[in-house]
Amino acid sequence: MSKMPSSLDSLNVELLDKILSFVQPRSTLYQLALVSWTLNSLATRHLYRHVFLDSDCPNGGIRHMLPFTFLILRKPCIASLVRSFTFRGRFHDENYSSSHPSERRLLWPKHPERDNILRRLIKKISHSEEEELEWHQAVLPGIAPQDDAICSLLLISLPNLRRLDFEITGYHVDFLTRIFSRIASSEPPFDVNPVFTKLSDIMLAGSNDRYSTDYVLLGACCTSQQ
Repeated sequence: MSKMPSSLDSLNVELLDKILSFVQPRSTLYQLALVSWTLNSLATRHLYRHVFLDSDCPNGGIRHMLPFTFLILRKPCIASLVRSFTFRGRFHDENYSSSHPSERRLLWPKHPERDNILRRLIKKISHSEEEELEWHQAVLPGIAPQDDAICSLLLISLPNLRRLDFEITGYHVDFLTRIFSRIASSEPPFDVNPVFTKLSDIMLAGSNDRYSTDYVLLGACCTSQQ
């Protein structure tokens, strides 16, 4: 009988990757990523493969919207790992915030290049100086008051997204509607740099008639598949 490997690192990469695909919860994957360079590389792929943001998720979910978005914008190598994006609940806005410290949404990370990174992307997608200013007001402050603006920047920065599962239960989707409409119509900059080109599974929904989902959101995803 052959001797069992003495450590995870002694297993071949393909087997390790298969094992890590079954690891739960995500906190365990994070701990494994700290063990070695090999496990870090494999665990990171699985940590970011499926993104789930939920406004009702204790100590997680949408609370991490800003730090996660900045990570995606700052590190394209991480953005390229995301295959599935799920959102549940409602966006944070000025009229909706928790008073409990553990549930308050985290601010933008403090980083010397943060504003420059955001400004460059905003300039790229804006069609006028007035629109650019509107984006600045919604995105640049530390609290970033409009989550639908943040989510717009996040989604268009995921080049390998295959599955989009999006339930919107709030009124404020003006930025999303604008961006998705331009994607559907192949308007600049999406005429040259199209997004959602790898989507294979799409579900967009609202909770009821009061929060119905604008058809233009679905149209943008479907148009990219033609």
